[in-house]
Parts: sequence; structure tokens; C-alpha cells
Amino acid sequence: MKFKSLVVPCALLLSFAQPHSTEAQTQTISDFDRQRAQLMLKTVNDEVRKHYYDTKFHGVDLDKEFAEAKQRIEKVNTMNMALANIANFLDSLDDSHTFFLPPPHPIKLDYGWQYQMIGEHCFVTQVRAGSDAAAKGVKPGDEVLSIKQRSVDVAAHIVQTKRVTNLTDGGEIWNVIREIEAYDHYARTRFVDSGDDLIVVRLAQFQYTPREVAELMGRVRKHKALILDLRGNPGGATETVEYLAGDLLSKDVKIADRVGRKEKKPMMTKGSHDAFTGKLFVLVDSQSASASEVLTRLIQIEKRGVVLGDRSSGSVMEAREFSQQVGSDTAIFYGISITDADLIMSDGKSLEHVGVTPDELILPTAADLSANLDPVMARAAELAGVHISAADAGKMFPYEWPPE
Repeated sequence: MKFKSLVVPCALLLSFAQPHSTEAQTQTISDFDRQRAQLMLKTVNDEVRKHYYDTKFHGVDLDKEFAEAKQRIEKVNTMNMALANIANFLDSLDDSHTFFLPPPHPIKLDYGWQYQMIGEHCFVTQVRAGSDAAAKGVKPGDEVLSIKQRSVDVAAHIVQTKRVTNLTDGGEIWNVIREIEAYDHYARTRFVDSGDDLIVVRLAQFQYTPREVAELMGRVRKHKALILDLRGNPGGATETVEYLAGDLLSKDVKIADRVGRKEKKPMMTKGSHDAFTGKLFVLVDSQSASASEVLTRLIQIEKRGVVLGDRSSGSVMEAREFSQQVGSDTAIFYGISITDADLIMSDGKSLEHVGVTPDELILPTAADLSANLDPVMARAAELAGVHISAADAGKMFPYEWPPE
């Protein structure tokens, strides 16, 4: 990938050194695994036909797509490519919430850097200290300009895990539990309390029970203003949106209509309506998706608060996950996320492929990223009547790398 560096005027060409000797890279797919992949494809096709909200599949010829995917799987050389063709089959629907959940991969890759679309540009946002990317000079604020043939090889950190997990083994079970606990840590809610005047709440996802929402809003109600930071929030449960919206609005409101295969149902706010009545500011970016977009757009429609940041992802449908497995004694687990309803907001429009346009469009620059400045948070605090510098705002929620 080609980068425009913040400091160095010349362009940096970057590519990734892939593992060359791992089993996943070199092992040719067996006839048995090819049959398994074909069975997965058939199951995915059957489940989509059974549950997808649009019986016309957006005009896509699903029979044709299925036949072509089946033919491609017969010709591929690796299991990875077979699974990729199953994913590609679902991609033909161009639906943000309908996708393949492949079996866990026995190799974990950490490239040592993160990127994000900001406006119309793609920037490096994080670089792990000590990574090969850092050693090769990649830094926050570099702009990804184009994809090129490799010029600089940046080696990924590779962790080889077991191809088979024995769930009857105590040690392996605890490895699974530790991974779940690590996810819970990164998905936790974080707060910055600036006295009575302002509280900043960063929601990493929407997976809260009604009781947890009530506890959260009980803490928020003690303040005159709330900055709700939904940047990077991929969404979650619609129930969380319903209860959170109910505690931000002082009346019953229709959030959206769920338009399914057979019926249309309203999605309404819930909660006690002991609502937070202070000033409200919502922050979003290109990685704010699904439920976070629904809540943000509702705040706009009801004129309840001010939305700041970048245009959101435009990934707004309602879906269910279907767990599947191939095999019995040695099972391969996989899944399918299938959209079972479109969400039409109370203004009669869908956010899918559109997203939410902020009331104030504020795009961090390459210099902001390089210096770890957060002008979006600083501006929201200013509107709330509290001075927080962009530098201090950038320190509020430090980025946390998962363990290597």
C-alpha cells in the first residue's frame, strides 16, 4: 500500500510479508475439505433463501451466483480460497448485515497498524510500538494513497494457534475464557467525569441490558451536559437502542419501522422516561455503524442534540446470526449473518449505504493524528461550555492494543 507521509514529502510504499511456510498457506485442499466447503455453501444458500427479508434478493439472480460459487470452489487450491468464495456469494447481495462468519483461523496476524477512512481520505491512525511497521517508519497521520506492488516489506506478527480445540481439556477451555474476557475488556464503557457540568461517555458497542442502561443513565443524570462518543461503535442489540433512546427523550417516539419479509413493525423507545434533560452531543465517524447510526439519526430527527464528526458507515439493517457446524466428533463451526428486516427511520428513509451526516462535519487532519489531537471532542466540549484542549481530548481514551 502506498502512503503519503506527514513529515517526509516522498511517498512510502508498504506491503505485508505474509507467512510463507505455515500449514494454512501451503496445504492443498483435500477432496474431503472441498466437499465440506460445498456443504457450507449449500447451507448458506438455503438459510438465505429461508430467512432473507427480501424474497426478490434485491434483483440478484441467486441461482446464478450460487452456481458460479460452486464452480469456483471446485477449482480452488486451498481451503482459504474456498471459504472466500462462500463469502463472495453473500457479497453479491450488497447488504451490510448479510455475510459469512467463517471457521476460526489457526493463524492470528497482527500487522502492527490500524487505518481508517476520514472523509474521502484513508489515514493510518495507530501504530503498535515495537512492531515492524513502526521500525519501517509507518506512523499515525500517514495517508494510504493507493495499492502498489511491494516496495517495503512490513512483517506481520504471526501467532500459530491450534487447528483443533479440545473443549474437554481444562487448559484449552481457559484459553477460550481468557479470549472472551479480553473482548469484554475492550468493549467496556469508559467515562470521563468533568464535574457537574459535563460527562463524557464512550460506548464501544450496544450490548447492554435494560438494567445496565438504567445504571448508566443514572450516572449521566447528575451532569448538565453529555458527550456520547460513538466513534468506532459497530452497533449491537436493538433493545439497547430502544432503552437508551427512552432515557434521552422525554416522550414515546417511534425510532424506525422494521420492514421484514411478511410484515412491518414499529421500533419504539422504551424505558421509564426519567430522561436526561441536559445538553447532548453525539460523536460519530466512518466506523460508527448499525445501532449507533440509528440512535444518532434519531437524535437528529427529534432535534435532541448536536451530532459532530464524520459521516457514519451507512451499515444499517437488522439481522440474525445462524450458527452452523460441519462434522460431529471433530466439528467445524461457522455461521451466517442474515438480514431479516430493513430499518426505515421515522423520516421515511433508510440509512443503508447512506449513513448519518453530522450537524458539524469535523475531520481530523494528518497533523491531528500524528500529534494525537482530538478536535472533534474539543469542539463538543466547547459547545457544552467546558474548555478541553484538543491535546487533552486526545488523551481521554487511549487506544488499547490487544495482547500479542
